Amino acid sequence: MAQHVPARTAWPTLHVLEPMSGEFGVLQPPNNPRIAAEESTFMDLYTSAIHNGLINLEQWHSWCNKTGIPFTPWHETSGVVRAETLIPLEVLSNLCEDFVPHIGAFIHDLLWGGFAGPTILSGAIASTLPLLKNGQCVLAKVADRRPKLTPAEYHQSLTAHHRTPTMIWRKSGNSVYPALPLAQQYHPSSLNNLEYLPDTFVGKIICINHQWVPHFVAPVHQPEIAIRVTKARLLLAWFRYRRHSHNICLEDILRERSDIIYRTNTEIIINS
Repeated sequence: MAQHVPARTAWPTLHVLEPMSGEFGVLQPPNNPRIAAEESTFMDLYTSAIHNGLINLEQWHSWCNKTGIPFTPWHETSGVVRAETLIPLEVLSNLCEDFVPHIGAFIHDLLWGGFAGPTILSGAIASTLPLLKNGQCVLAKVADRRPKLTPAEYHQSLTAHHRTPTMIWRKSGNSVYPALPLAQQYHPSSLNNLEYLPDTFVGKIICINHQWVPHFVAPVHQPEIAIRVTKARLLLAWFRYRRHSHNICLEDILRERSDIIYRTNTEIIINS
């Protein structure tokens, strides 16, 4: 899905369109002739949204009609990938550093806007991003590697940690609900130890042995603003990536570009 230059060679030497996005801000032109014919319009609308915060929905609707790209993102219909156990953030962070040794050189800019975010959480989040050759993430790379990661439960759980979408969650009763659109199969029925979670937080809720467990958790500051801005940025990401593939769904973006959600939260803190 990702259309970018590998991080190990690209960042920070390239001039990118989006601030604090590293190589994720490098846009590639689409191959589809119908979509490519409207690329100048896309660039004007996208640049205006990224740099000026102006999203003209009527113009985006018109662009969608001309390109055949759905204005409303599609949702995933496949089932949830279940994990055998929860893999600690420290393990995920160490795996990321093994495959991307220079991860510390740009992770704070990519996720926390240049401010010092939690280091272990940063590495764990980065392990799910497509930073390797051909847009592969570290966890997918490790899942294909031999010998397998030990213990066996860790190796069997790698895919679930990668494939579970990242979301902004809000507490409600004995569970939480997604604050942004999300395929129904990822809505947890109940959560234990809710008292230890912030009222609103970013994270993945992973299905482990038929129980839902929160992971990659970071508190959300000024939730109403964070939700509104994140929703707009995810819509822009949908337009951007849908130019390259008609098979993607919103959940692909939520898992492949979780940095959008974490970084938006941090930018709101910085600008408060």
